[in-house]
Amino acid sequence: MLLSYLKRNQFVFPDMAESIQAVLSGRELIVGLIDWINFPLITKDQVVCQMHAAWNEHLKKGSLYFWFLEQDECERCTLMWDVLMKENPSSLLGHPRFNNLKDMLRYFDVSSYSVEQIKLFVERVKKRRSQNLYRQNLKGKKQVNWVLSTQAIKQLDKLAEEFRFSRAEILETLIHDEAENKIYLSERRRWYKAFRPAASTDSATSK
Repeated sequence: MLLSYLKRNQFVFPDMAESIQAVLSGRELIVGLIDWINFPLITKDQVVCQMHAAWNEHLKKGSLYFWFLEQDECERCTLMWDVLMKENPSSLLGHPRFNNLKDMLRYFDVSSYSVEQIKLFVERVKKRRSQNLYRQNLKGKKQVNWVLSTQAIKQLDKLAEEFRFSRAEILETLIHDEAENKIYLSERRRWYKAFRPAASTDSATSK
């Protein structure tokens, strides 16, 4: 994996006999290639440092892509395509539209973007996805403004904190439950009917 990455990033190694390549692999092959280079030791040291830095940069970039594998891989990669199309459309010429992480990695492996730039792109993708999810959650809903007493607002906030729901979720749940079960408002109406006439009679008598 390291060898193929280094070759893609134009680390030039001398031709070696096929017999040696057949015997060596992995780390041993890299060491053998460096030993084979007819360069002074200090130059070889520089080559190793460059390889080390390039590989670490590659690993840092790789960690940024884990989020795309969590769920909805195709959707997230498509959003990355949309972000890049807006930011740098010319860089996508010749690249197929991203349908999965593999397609996306092919693009970034040959790109010159730094870790910071890729991180910025990923953050923009996350923001777009959050916005899309928010819009989807708004379907079938309308904003309503209610005037509540200070005490009711405090109680609502306490419920929201206790059950870790938003204010809207608390109110919507209570409304649905009452509409289906008709417990609290029915009891309140019975109480209202029982005491309201008496209150009206007392008021009329006092006059």
